[in-house]
Amino acid sequence: MNTKYKLVLAVSSAVLAMGMATSAGAADVGGKDGWNVAFDGQVNAFYVAAKDDVSHVKESRIVSGWDPSKFNAHIAAPKQGGVAVTGNFQFAANIAGNAGAGVSGGNGQSGIDIRVLDINIAGDFGSIGLGRSWGIFNSMTTINEYGSGNGVGGLCSGIAGNAGLVGAGNCGRIGYGYTWTAFSPRIEYDTPNMGGFSARVGLFDPVNPTSAGKNFQTTSPRFEGEVTFATKMFKVWGGAMSQSLDKGNTTGTSTKITGMDVGANFTIAGFGITGAYTNSKGFVGGKESFANLNCNAGFTSCDPYKWKQGYVDVSYTFGPTMFGVSTGQGKQDTQHIKNNLNMVYVKHNFTKQLIGNVEYDVAVNKTNGVKTFDEKHIAVGATYNF
Repeated sequence: MNTKYKLVLAVSSAVLAMGMATSAGAADVGGKDGWNVAFDGQVNAFYVAAKDDVSHVKESRIVSGWDPSKFNAHIAAPKQGGVAVTGNFQFAANIAGNAGAGVSGGNGQSGIDIRVLDINIAGDFGSIGLGRSWGIFNSMTTINEYGSGNGVGGLCSGIAGNAGLVGAGNCGRIGYGYTWTAFSPRIEYDTPNMGGFSARVGLFDPVNPTSAGKNFQTTSPRFEGEVTFATKMFKVWGGAMSQSLDKGNTTGTSTKITGMDVGANFTIAGFGITGAYTNSKGFVGGKESFANLNCNAGFTSCDPYKWKQGYVDVSYTFGPTMFGVSTGQGKQDTQHIKNNLNMVYVKHNFTKQLIGNVEYDVAVNKTNGVKTFDEKHIAVGATYNF
């Protein structure tokens, strides 16, 4: 690292420490030799009060929202031949730590989660991403669901094993309308914007189904892709994902996990509506998750669980305030699981950086026709983007 680069990094850190930066891309400092260092991120906190009408458990906590607090660093080298190369890092953490024994389920999640370690190579040709970053499949479906954005959505912990209603982090519509994209090592190519059309394709480190007895070999990476067409008033998208799981050396069987999703977002005169549908087989998320398979005792037969998920989100924005309602469902036929989540929310921009959020959520699960939880919660909090 040369002396000028060290100086740029030190000055950027000092700017953040003094709290002088207040906008997105808060610290953006360039060196005379063309190096540039930029920092940005967000911090949020929510008071969540929940109760479950099946277990009769009540709990209140102060925790992170669906999108946790995070710090991003972008280090750009001087452009050469029209090509810009950037190193990107993201560190995320929930504000709540281990809540201790009993009904609270903090799980010590205040530890730092290194989500992005990424090289980005960009030019007129588009961009190439190398390293660990956000998944492609279901990404547009996720970010266009406004109810959970800067909010809470579904509670991750539920009441399984008396873990508590409110965990340290929250889950948006995972299982109630989309899968978890997670963060995985990958090689990705993004096209430039071509008259509103763009596409992303990538090869990802394969899901390793450790829960299935390690009787599979991952001899090929996971493929993920997505195409989008966008104008000022609307955008539509579609995506796909596929990965083979080959049988082990001595026992097991071969199978495949797949997924597809479609969605659309329309905005006019302050009104916005998003609808999305996801159909996946054997896939519940990226690298942090596992293949969702139904295997027999000897693993000689493994069928992927089939999930169908979807949601509709309707909002109206008046000045700095957004009012919205959202409804969605996740359904798995093999085990007869049905998850429903309904939301009512209000978001208000107190400043360009500070967003307040109030929401009321009702989440219901039925397994084999039996209601396992009927949970309701109120969430009040704020997100500060810098």
